[in-house]
Amino acid sequence: MKNRKRLITLAMAALSLQFLASCFTYKKEETTTPTPAVVTVPPATTSETTTSTTTDDGTTRRSTTTSNY
Repeated sequence: MKNRKRLITLAMAALSLQFLASCFTYKKEETTTPTPAVVTVPPATTSETTTSTTTDDGTTRRSTTTSNY
């Protein structure tokens, strides 16, 4: 009977210590924010075409066409 009482007392003491330990421990959860993704846009490819046209009366006409790809 004496051993049983001692066993119950030790078990209750262990449970009490675990409860008290859980009250005083604090685990901080770390939250990390993802770094923003850097999006690079490739430079636009341009094509320029120059055309010269000479008319019958000797005047020269120049036209330039620019295209973006």
